[in-house]
Amino acid sequence: MKDRLAVLNEIESTGVVAVVRADSSDQLMGVVEALHQGGLTCIEITMTTPNALQVISNAAAKFGHSCAIGVGTVLTPKPPGPPSRPAPRSWVP
Repeated sequence: MKDRLAVLNEIESTGVVAVVRADSSDQLMGVVEALHQGGLTCIEITMTTPNALQVISNAAAKFGHSCAIGVGTVLTPKPPGPPSRPAPRSWVP
């Protein structure tokens, strides 16, 4: 897992953050996989997607070694998810 500065540098160097919102968690994981295969390394998953925390956890576990998986549409100042899940590398309030 990259630290905060490394994630910021990755976002700056790529210039692209894919923001993903889907109607179902199954769709979302497929989109994350396609983005990863297409070479995008900065992916934000919105909390408006059903089961978003589980998908973020799954995506971070599967692609976290080569992608910055973040979370958006956070409505509280506390980072999302219990500590037992793989955490996103960034989150956007």
